[in-house]
Amino acid sequence: MMTNLAIPTRALDVPVVNELDKLEHFREFWDKNNANPNADLDFYKTIITCRSDMGARPLVFVIKEDDTIRCLIAARLEHVRHVFRIGYLRLPGPKIRKLELIHGGMIGTMEEHQATLFANNVSKIMADNKIDMIYADMLHSDSPLRKSLDDCTPSLLRNPFFKQQKHYLLNFPESFEALMGQMKSKHRYWIRRQTRLLEESCPNHRIALLCRSDEIDRLMEDAEKVAAHTYQRALGRGFINNDEMRTRLELQAGRGRLRAYLLYLDTAPACFWIGFRQGTTFHLSSTGYDPQYRKMEIGTVLFYKMVEDLFENGIESVDFGCGEAFYKARLANEEWSEQTWTRYAATAKGRFLSVTDICANFIGINSRKMLEKWGIEQQVKTFMRKAMGRAA
Repeated sequence: MMTNLAIPTRALDVPVVNELDKLEHFREFWDKNNANPNADLDFYKTIITCRSDMGARPLVFVIKEDDTIRCLIAARLEHVRHVFRIGYLRLPGPKIRKLELIHGGMIGTMEEHQATLFANNVSKIMADNKIDMIYADMLHSDSPLRKSLDDCTPSLLRNPFFKQQKHYLLNFPESFEALMGQMKSKHRYWIRRQTRLLEESCPNHRIALLCRSDEIDRLMEDAEKVAAHTYQRALGRGFINNDEMRTRLELQAGRGRLRAYLLYLDTAPACFWIGFRQGTTFHLSSTGYDPQYRKMEIGTVLFYKMVEDLFENGIESVDFGCGEAFYKARLANEEWSEQTWTRYAATAKGRFLSVTDICANFIGINSRKMLEKWGIEQQVKTFMRKAMGRAA
């Protein structure tokens, strides 16, 4: 049931900006309040420009109160082919006009009545822009925006099987030695053992840090050699050697925010971690390792070498980004819950997307529950990832 929340009698307004050049008017507020490189204004504009062939254009909602900007909500409107998901299975659907509220794109501070104002305008936003579906990528579960979107959306126009995941962060203590000291002795011994095994089995290994604009060609080439064999590639995720990735890396390198760590065994790249610095936080963007070295745990070895270097360069925390993974839960020391939110248009196409998505999610969720009950969920995940890595 749709819930209408009371809105304080203040001068509230939600103007919409849909032209890239007009976004410069909000740069001072945007840059001051943004904490996520994924929502950086220049990066946001760059991605829209790169996806112009998909009809991408900006939609930025300006939450104003008494003629003062309180919050920006950055979204991207695209004409894309929808994909129905059942676990790792991907089934192509129809082309749709999709509005995505980008991750980290709520810039500023939003109070409940402001979130409600925006949520109550969603129907008009969809009708004015002929949108088939709105998708919010991993909103904080306790955020006013997430709660208001749920409360103000008719049940028949949303997906009840929302995806909920943990978001992980590693906060640094005063030194790298202190971080290692916080670990259980068994884990500390295991890391040292894996490092020693790498040194003994591959004495010619080396680690390279690539962060300059003139190193982008090498980074693109060597990271692709690794990423091409990962299970993420089979899912269309992770690092991809394309123009959009190059533009993104060049933008961050030009600002001195790019840090890419590559592990070479002899002369061949075998593992990488790529991320961007935002303030004192290092946001991981992509990672990958050659599956033939899975048993050597080279990803974990390189991670701690990376963390040691980040300590020396003034970083205070590592944000692991969206998505759950065993290694994130093992390495992090802080977590919070995030969840997706989807609303469909009140049209025949929107209802088709809704019904099909719900059926696909129902099958996927119950299959996972069955695997959990049998105690083989992680084994099946590992098997599927290995198979996709071999097929990539």
